[in-house]
Amino acid sequence: MPRPQIIEPKPSSRSVAGTDLGPITATLLIGGGIGILLATVLDLAVLWAVQRQGTAQWEFTAVVTTLDHYSLLLIGLGAVLGGCYLRGVDRRWVAVGVGLMALVGALGAVGLGLLLAKDFLAIRKVVEPDAVASFRAAVLKGLSLAGIYTLTLGKTGQLALKR
Repeated sequence: MPRPQIIEPKPSSRSVAGTDLGPITATLLIGGGIGILLATVLDLAVLWAVQRQGTAQWEFTAVVTTLDHYSLLLIGLGAVLGGCYLRGVDRRWVAVGVGLMALVGALGAVGLGLLLAKDFLAIRKVVEPDAVASFRAAVLKGLSLAGIYTLTLGKTGQLALKR
């Protein structure tokens, strides 16, 4: 019986075989993540500091908008931490970073959920009859987001800090 012959593919000029894309990928992740984080933080800073009106209606809108921006913050943080991991940062430090940021995010979501509930109680009587359904949907969406982020980030933080 003849022995099987293994044929190795030869890299072409378009192939990435034999190259290490880790440093390039890490740089893209860190740079892109920082860009997303800066843009999101700037957007939220303008919302909470510059556009501040001090009414329950404004606060309600700001809380729901902040909860909507949580996903961008998580994408940016995940990209930066993923890039750090690819760069060779000690896994324990990446796990501590993930854990602490997740727990801070979970606490923030709890605070935003409580603030949203307070705003709901403050403005539910003054909502126009035509807008009651939309208002209830916004409250349900905001409380659902706060709950989802609290549960998932809290568990993520707990698991990451156990490592």
